[in-house]
Amino acid sequence: MRWSLVSTGWTRHHWHQDSNGFATMVNIKSGQKWWYIGTPRSDMPVSQQDGGIDQLLKGFDLNGSNVGRLDVDVVVLQPRDWLPHTLHAVVTPKPTVVSGGHFLCKTTMRATCFALYDDFIAAEYITNIDHFDASTMLLSRIMLFYHQSFLKKTKTSRVKDHLPNLLDFEEVVDLFTFCNLMELFGVLCPWQYEPEYNPTDAQSRRRAMKNRKRARQIKNWFFANHRLRFNGISVSPDDAINYLDHSFLGQQASALRNYKHQAVNDTLRNYIGGNTIEGKNPKTEERAVDAAITRCLQTSPAFPYYKPDSSNSFNWIKPRFTIETLAEPTEREVSLRYQNFGKLTDLNCNSRQNHQWEYT
Repeated sequence: MRWSLVSTGWTRHHWHQDSNGFATMVNIKSGQKWWYIGTPRSDMPVSQQDGGIDQLLKGFDLNGSNVGRLDVDVVVLQPRDWLPHTLHAVVTPKPTVVSGGHFLCKTTMRATCFALYDDFIAAEYITNIDHFDASTMLLSRIMLFYHQSFLKKTKTSRVKDHLPNLLDFEEVVDLFTFCNLMELFGVLCPWQYEPEYNPTDAQSRRRAMKNRKRARQIKNWFFANHRLRFNGISVSPDDAINYLDHSFLGQQASALRNYKHQAVNDTLRNYIGGNTIEGKNPKTEERAVDAAITRCLQTSPAFPYYKPDSSNSFNWIKPRFTIETLAEPTEREVSLRYQNFGKLTDLNCNSRQNHQWEYT
């Protein structure tokens, strides 16, 4: 995505995130811009750290300094500077012309996923535009790229830098956060809540279903080819799957439900009416989101870990593991529910829209 901006002197943009998880690159043609980048203070609770559901709640002020909860760094932009997806404010001290664009990449994928949850809850509060279709298309291409590279072994030396390093636990968490987003993506989509089925959404729904299937296949492939260790002790395959896959997905689904509940009762209450369900009041939205998550997970092994109001972060908050590659892949039987993706209801869609699609 490419764009250009022309600004007069001393214009400013208060705290915000760029829409739909995009990172931003900027090329100064003339003039100057200052980016104020806000990162949560290390002494803040987990719920106000990266991925926490209270970053925009409990006293956060879009027009204030938020000095009690953010560390702020100021960057004077140079040509070709880029910004990972993060909370930031902008000041333009002189008339300025810039060109730039938005992009997604491996390095910032976890922040992108967190931002998409923010947008679902508070898009009218924290950003000023919507690029949902463009973001969805690019995320789908990244998922296909990962799937082709890992499962079909189409990796080349040229593309390795764009793939997660699966021996680095932080990058594995990035990958699983992305896969979990694909699991829950139907909850975030506008067509989930529209009362009338729109045939033009068919392609979007099919794409989301394929992404979910690929995400599950990637996770199964990972556990068949890698072993987790904790303090030098090997973790059994079943425990690894429960801990890194099912429990983590349940935690993130619980955080999404809790985020919606907190937003309805906090500072976002004036911004969320009609944000995802046109004409519905916030309490109705809250129940609809809860129902959508339940439909999404009710046939999943992660469902026992879905405990509304029990989680306040989308981030990994448990101990870290070391990872080793197995010399010989283990043959793991994939459960039926990880193979059967024919029904639209498997993507937690309204049962009135129960169309059948086959995968190629």
